[in-house]
Amino acid sequence: MTTSNPATDPAATTATDALVERYLTAWNSDDPTERRAAIEATWTPDHRFTDPLADATGYDELDGFIAQVRGHYPGATFRLVSAIDTHHDLARWSWDLVTADGTVAAVGHDAVRLADDGRIRLFLGFFGPLAPAA
Repeated sequence: MTTSNPATDPAATTATDALVERYLTAWNSDDPTERRAAIEATWTPDHRFTDPLADATGYDELDGFIAQVRGHYPGATFRLVSAIDTHHDLARWSWDLVTADGTVAAVGHDAVRLADDGRIRLFLGFFGPLAPAA
């Protein structure tokens, strides 16, 4: 992947912003067709998605996991709650999950490695804040 610095390259920032927007569309859509289109536009076919609840490879596994989460939190919305931090072929951001009644049900932090085409090839998700050092 060509390395660009979003601090000095507005095109890199725009591409990363668009990627995260598609990511949120995938997580926020209850429409299976819209969700699948967002997944395919955001992740490579052979991606690995891993967080504390899942370790999924490929579109079908990820789509099934997202549908499961949507079913557990009907009407909930994932929101970006931080700036998007990038360097080289990496990006990270923080999010929260707000239920239909406005309660924040979860918070997390995601880090990704991008493929040459700008889609996610490796996804690492973490929940909650880090504990203080001992």
